[in-house]
Amino acid sequence: MIIYPIILSGGSGSRLWPLSTKSSPKQYHSLYGNNSMFQETIIRSMLIPNAAPPTIVCNEIHRFLVKEQLNEINVKKYDILLEQQGKNTALAITTAILHIKKKIENAIVLVLPADHFIEDKNSFSEDVLSAVQYAAADKFVTFGIAPEEINKNYGYIKKGKEIESFFYVEKFIEKPSLSLAEKFFEEGGYLWNSGIFLFSIKRYLSEIRLHKLIFEQAISAINDASNDLNFWRLPDYKNINGNDVSKLSIDYLLLENTKNILVRPLKSLWSDLGTWKSISNLPLINNKINKSEYDSLYSLDSRDCFVSSKKIVATIGVENLVIVDTSDALLIANKDKTDLVSEIQKNTTNDIKLNIEGQRTYRPWGWFEVIYSDSTYKVKKLHIFPKSRLSLQSHKQRAENWTIVSGVAQVTKNDKTFQLNEGESIFIPKGSKHSIENKTQKYIDIIEVQTGSYLEEDDIVRYEDLYGRV
Repeated sequence: MIIYPIILSGGSGSRLWPLSTKSSPKQYHSLYGNNSMFQETIIRSMLIPNAAPPTIVCNEIHRFLVKEQLNEINVKKYDILLEQQGKNTALAITTAILHIKKKIENAIVLVLPADHFIEDKNSFSEDVLSAVQYAAADKFVTFGIAPEEINKNYGYIKKGKEIESFFYVEKFIEKPSLSLAEKFFEEGGYLWNSGIFLFSIKRYLSEIRLHKLIFEQAISAINDASNDLNFWRLPDYKNINGNDVSKLSIDYLLLENTKNILVRPLKSLWSDLGTWKSISNLPLINNKINKSEYDSLYSLDSRDCFVSSKKIVATIGVENLVIVDTSDALLIANKDKTDLVSEIQKNTTNDIKLNIEGQRTYRPWGWFEVIYSDSTYKVKKLHIFPKSRLSLQSHKQRAENWTIVSGVAQVTKNDKTFQLNEGESIFIPKGSKHSIENKTQKYIDIIEVQTGSYLEEDDIVRYEDLYGRV
């Protein structure tokens, strides 16, 4: 039986700031191996026998980042559903299922968060395949994790009667208090809720139809979706009669109230990598970041510290710290307090400039990265994909100077066209129509220096565009 994977990739990963930002959340970063967590999730889904191409739900601002990461691992078949605003799992899953249902009336669906670490892909496939018979018999199946510590940051599942390595779910418990988490750990018989689900379309829709507002909003979104550059752009979900259900989770809405749910404990090592502490607890990741990748940690009389930095970092006489250094922000935290990182963003005043946006921004032609910015000038790196072209455009309030660092670019400036090679430059005055095209099979890297009184991205007038943005 064919399994249709749904990849939920709309999370923000705010507790992993400053690495995880709004423009580049944690699932799009490589924390282990060469691939991002999103790419590892896609690969994991494709290794399951009889798996269909994935259906991906993500935020619209990440659409080109998602597409490029799929291209990097040579995945050509997929559907991407774009949310205008991040939603919780109930709406995201229901919308994705209705999209799949347009292709096939009934099938088995596997829901996967895009930001989890699962060490053993083969045993994960075995766990999923063992659950297909129950999903085909119209049961819900979820996958749990045997707790390794007292942790109040996970939802819990109380196990009931066992049936061939599965357990009937006796109860779902939302994130408990610390004292309750201690009780669960001491008693045993509880699993962490991984947020991974397997079920049939038929069974899911029979349940979700009982929640009329969710069902109607998802139908409305699918019916009004538009296809754009191989993306399915969803309209923002509507409030029906003033009711906003976009923040409801599938656990709260459906799984806590339905019957015949089974849970199977995953055999593989698992982590949601939700905090810097959870990352530091995985030896595979800890060794990579602290030693082999950057080789930049000098430690004297220090214990149990986790350091991620491309700069040289020296620690003396400290313990139990997380130190994360990026190009524009530095985090120093007690390991046991890293679940509070997201509170920094919430409590920051307007007088403090806290980078939560991130510096690399993806476009259909490639990406740009801000290297430095001031009130009257900005330095950017442009990375242009092969056979791609920036729109023909102009700016009212800034001029630009381009220097080709690598590759060969064809540049249009007003009514003239130039070929620029490595090391060559061109000045684009304010108000001039201009474009860059990469006609080669190699990437082009360009250093762009903007000067002017206003340097934001909305100072742009497009005249022609391959990607329909005029």
